[in-house]
Order: sequence, then structure tokens, then C-alpha cells
Amino acid sequence: MKKAALLPLLIAGFAFGQGLSFEVASIKPSPPLDPQAVLAGGKMHVGMQIDGARVDIGYGIPLTLIMQAFDLKLHQIQAPDAMIKNPQAFDIVATLPAGAKPSQVPEMLQNLLKDRFGLKYHMVKQEKDVYALVVAKQPLKLEQVEIEDFKPADPSAAPPAAPKGAQVIQIPGGGQATVTPGGGFEMKMRPPATKGLGNIRMTMDAPKPGANPMDMKMTMEMEATMDAFAGQLSALLDKPVVDMTGLQGGYKLPLEIGLMDLVAVGQKLGGAVGVNAGPMPGAPPGAGPAFAAADPGSVSSLKDSVQKLGLRLEPRKLPIDMMVIDHIEKSPTEN
Repeated sequence: MKKAALLPLLIAGFAFGQGLSFEVASIKPSPPLDPQAVLAGGKMHVGMQIDGARVDIGYGIPLTLIMQAFDLKLHQIQAPDAMIKNPQAFDIVATLPAGAKPSQVPEMLQNLLKDRFGLKYHMVKQEKDVYALVVAKQPLKLEQVEIEDFKPADPSAAPPAAPKGAQVIQIPGGGQATVTPGGGFEMKMRPPATKGLGNIRMTMDAPKPGANPMDMKMTMEMEATMDAFAGQLSALLDKPVVDMTGLQGGYKLPLEIGLMDLVAVGQKLGGAVGVNAGPMPGAPPGAGPAFAAADPGSVSSLKDSVQKLGLRLEPRKLPIDMMVIDHIEKSPTEN
């Protein structure tokens, strides 16, 4: 092949290597979340929504943006303390270039982080203590479902009717959380731009008179691929969870988790992103530090629920792909 014929291929290869970028992107600091407004029925501007060519990201923390852009889980990112403790959140509104698909948004988000936040990183492998999610010997008790990544919200879908006197909180993507007058709770949502996750429903019955609140349980029903399921479990346990089931496609995955275990999870998640989780709803009056200091490694109810699905969590030591963040600016360049 002549050198002249190679030139167009080199140019095309260089252009492809640059990757796709948003046509326009506006980045502004997010206003503080107003819990009172949310509880009064206001809509939270949190998470990513894709509507046609418009991409709207509310309350985007750089750490979570990196997770979405590079398809990483929290335990795969080694970040400076400044990114974890009291991070600044940003509202991002961007436009897809002509012909781009929603599934290409992560690639564009990668370039936005590099261009506007000066993100620099390198990848390494580190051996870590993990839980391997494996198929147990008992028969699987799972129903398969179809998971469609980056599914836009349906603007014509009417929110579910709430019981009389219930408190309703609107969730981005058409979801809704409902708190009944007796203290029961239900949340329905679909993460619109989260790989491998479909519909999620969480419920908790109202406490019975005279019952110990710590005996209450929350039921979580999610539709997910096994890799996404492992990612959700990683956020709830003391070690990362790695999918080693070999199962393909999506499944309905019902779980039960006790309220005491939920407290442990809330403390862990709050600490992971520099947020004060605060007291857990339903905590007994005067519960004190012992209640707040529950051990996230003791989420026995969750481990039991996983086992009931025909799966098992096995402690192992495995090499994990890690992103080491070398540099990132606190604030992006100007719009």
C-alpha cells in the first residue's frame, strides 16, 4: 500500500481515537438539596436523564460521574481525599451530536471529564479481599427479564396513584417514593442511564403497635444483570463483590434486609461520598452511638437473601482492575 493511500486511514484513526464529545455542555455547581422541599412533594434533580438529544445530569459528584463514564464500581477507584470528603456536586446539561446514541453517552462523559475537569488517571491491577458471587449447588430460583441499558424515561407515563394521606416524593425518570400515614414506605424507579439495571422497587411495612422497630425488614426487588447485581451488593457489604456466576442476561432479584443492617449500609454509603447519613428513620429514641455504629460487614440478612436465590458469596482474594486518579480539578473550565 502506498503512503498516499495510508494517509486517509491515519486521519480516520486519529479522529476515532479522540472519541465522541458532547456538542454543547453547560456545567454549574448544584444548589444544596432542600430536604423540606423534597418531603413536601418536590422533585429531586438527581441522576442522569436522557431525552432525545438532551442529557441532563443533576447533582453529579465527580466520583459518581467517573463511575458512570468508565463503567467502574466505587471500590475500583483510588481517589484523593479531596474527591471523597465534602465533594462539590454539579448540574450538567449537554447536547448529543447528530447521529449519536444514548449508549455513547459514557464515552462523551469521559471526554467531558478530561477536557473540562482535567482528569488524568492510570489503570493498575490490585489484589483485594472480595466476595465472589457464585452459583450455589441448590437449584436457581431466578426469573429472567430483558434489561435495556440507557432507556430514556417515558414522559407520557403517569405516576402511580398514592394512597390517601400519603406523602409523595417524585424521583427523576418517572419514579415515585410514597410514605403512608402509618409509616410504611414504597419506592418505584428505573435508573434511566445505569448499565445493567432495570426497574427497582423497595417496600417497608408500617411498624405494628408495640413491635420493636429493629425487627422490621425492607424488601428490595431489582431487575439486573449479575454484574450490576454484584455492584449493588458491593455498596451494601464490607468487601467488593465480583460476579463469577457465568450467568448472562437480566434477572428479577428479590432481597430482604433488616433495619439494623440498613443502618450499617447508610453509615457506609454516607462515609464513602463524604455525606453525613444522619439518623435512620425508624431508629428508636435515644438509640445512641451503638445503634449508629453498626458494622457493615454484619449484613447477615442480606447474605441470607442472596443464598435463598440459589447464589452464594464466597470470600476470596482476586486481582481487581483499579483506576488511580492522578489529577482532577475541583471546578471545571468555564462554559
